Amino acid sequence: MRFRDLIGQDEAVGRIRANLAADRLPHAYLFHGRVGVGKTTAALALGRRLLCSDPGPLDACERCANCFRSGHFNHPDLFLLPPTPSAPDSQAGEGQRLDWINSVQSEFIRSPIFQLDESRPLEHRIATMRWLKQESSRAASGSGWKIFILKRAGQLNVEAANAILKLLEEPNPGTLLILGVGRPADLPDTIKSRCALVRFRDLPVEEIVRLLLERAGKAGDTVSDTAVRLAARVARGSLTRAASLLDEDVIGLRDDAVTFVTARTGQPEIHERLDPWLRGKDRSRLDLLFDLMLLWQSDLVRVKLGAVDPGEGLANHDRLQDLMAEAPDRSFEEIESSVQAVEEARRAVDGHGYLPLVLPALVESVARRS
Repeated sequence: MRFRDLIGQDEAVGRIRANLAADRLPHAYLFHGRVGVGKTTAALALGRRLLCSDPGPLDACERCANCFRSGHFNHPDLFLLPPTPSAPDSQAGEGQRLDWINSVQSEFIRSPIFQLDESRPLEHRIATMRWLKQESSRAASGSGWKIFILKRAGQLNVEAANAILKLLEEPNPGTLLILGVGRPADLPDTIKSRCALVRFRDLPVEEIVRLLLERAGKAGDTVSDTAVRLAARVARGSLTRAASLLDEDVIGLRDDAVTFVTARTGQPEIHERLDPWLRGKDRSRLDLLFDLMLLWQSDLVRVKLGAVDPGEGLANHDRLQDLMAEAPDRSFEEIESSVQAVEEARRAVDGHGYLPLVLPALVESVARRS
């Protein structure tokens, strides 16, 4: 939880550094960028630096008692508040919310690269905002700062958003509110206009590959270079998403994707491969399947232009021979048509299209004639 741990965010860190150097912090920041690019790490690094007894120009000292406490979420002036599952507005419900928040904090201490469990709907609720208002009115314990970090602030419900707006309109001295969102548009203009916006960029693919391999090495895990490169390429600049994809059978999913986009008309095995998807068993992973289909098409273009190495951007380098065999048979126009067909299928699925119609139609539209 240090600024120097952030990768590829020099612009964002520079903006925060300038505010610290000038001793002119806003009362609220809006950190925006994809999930898994470092927004929460940066927010915690800033909070810990403000609470540190002997801070450097940018980072906390990591040695003092305040650093130890803030690094374990035991400091009374630093709060990480994720959205929570639904719970009754009662003492029991409040206990459930606190247990959830504590579990997220524990996960973050264990590894900043983790995804919230979204098997249940999550949102920021009015109960949390009432608590935040009450806590922010109390005096800080030592440094003069109280820092509140709202993870996934785009999931504020209407009541909670109105409560946050009131806090932003009438901030308590020494209170710093840091909201993290995917896009500024995820929040009402009335909230955005009262925050200092800091953009966090997508992470470069090669940096994600390096970090995943480094993480696996430290944990003593064996990971496939192909799986890492596939995960990094379809992660859309998010280290967290890439790490979560390694828990999937990303190579098996890739092989399904390639089978579908390289099919020839009349191949009976295609229907066997489609069957689990049509029965809905893997519906939650359809978006990843579409991404892997598009990644194959992207690699096909690269091979047609002469690429033969992972360093030239090939994610499917373990199937280079298949790419080289297919490339002469596919024109750029056919590849573009296949890409459009995949995107149309994605839109149909997002619109709750009927899978037994959408997927076979996609395979048929990209199939080569035997």
